[in-house]
Amino acid sequence: MFGPASKHRAKLRTLVPIPELASPPIVRRGRQTPGMRRIVLSVVLAACSNSAHEHVSPTVAAAVTSVDPSARIAPEVTGVMRSTTTDSPALMITNYLQGNQPTCWNEALAKISAVYHADLAGQGSYYIFTGELPRDQIKRCARAALATRFADLNVTDDGDLVAFDLGKVGTVYVDFWRGGFVAGTKSQVTAAHGGPGAALAATWQQRLARLPTMAQARFAAVRADALLGGWFGVATTSYQIVIDRDRSTSQAFNPVPPMPSVRFTGRVVAEYASTADAVLAARRIRDGELHTTVAPPATLVEIVKRLKVTQVGTTVELGFDDKTFAGVDVNELQRWATSSIAASSALPAAP
Repeated sequence: MFGPASKHRAKLRTLVPIPELASPPIVRRGRQTPGMRRIVLSVVLAACSNSAHEHVSPTVAAAVTSVDPSARIAPEVTGVMRSTTTDSPALMITNYLQGNQPTCWNEALAKISAVYHADLAGQGSYYIFTGELPRDQIKRCARAALATRFADLNVTDDGDLVAFDLGKVGTVYVDFWRGGFVAGTKSQVTAAHGGPGAALAATWQQRLARLPTMAQARFAAVRADALLGGWFGVATTSYQIVIDRDRSTSQAFNPVPPMPSVRFTGRVVAEYASTADAVLAARRIRDGELHTTVAPPATLVEIVKRLKVTQVGTTVELGFDDKTFAGVDVNELQRWATSSIAASSALPAAP
């Protein structure tokens, strides 16, 4: 339902040069993409998405707070990315695969207030969609929207879940609940249905509440893994990755390389356990002092030194814009990420 067929994957990897996005984890088999790519590469893709000219009405922005997705965040989740239907990587790829969407698909998208990409600790990802989306309507529309691409498509009920069998690609399971639905593998959806427990749900609720509004940010994620802390040798309790919503440009995203030159601004906001930790991390970041197992490439050190570092109390904010990534050798960063970052999946810490 939300992932491309295997015969389309090679083409998608060219169109969207980020493995995590080109082959959505809900149907992808194999090991996880290193977390390094999520910070550097997903920032670039999000900045180029076609929502720069999109108007987010106060009604839609407010609707996001009316449904609490934290109740569907499994205990193993280490990061959550929030986006609109226009910005969502999963829907971006699905729309590409469908070509001309049927009317029912556009009607369904209009009812989705937000999409949350929940990243598990080494176990792929699943998606939380908020909005009033009738079960029977989604089942009918999925058949109409995907039947031409997936000849073997079979939609059946599996207890409380709905199973979308995409043939050789695999099966996507959907759990509908009042206010939205969860899509992923059966084990992921089942874990999400059970929720994280009251204490951890409250932690994620606080983290998501700190994100800027959808009217302010076109892309916002909060993570609780050890990746950022591992870079600079100072553990974080959580960190945000935000791309601001800039209405000064109306350039649409063109997925065919070379990527278009698009202006954007954003920030990483890291939370630390103490002010002393934050001061130490800020100093190392300003100096480009990375504490990684494998020596970082000069490209990454240069990016770090270009960041605008602001430290206040236990918070360190790292500002960036399109110029920060000018001249970046993405292939070099990918090679370094693959060889050096493998243990960035610590379970969520306290806020």
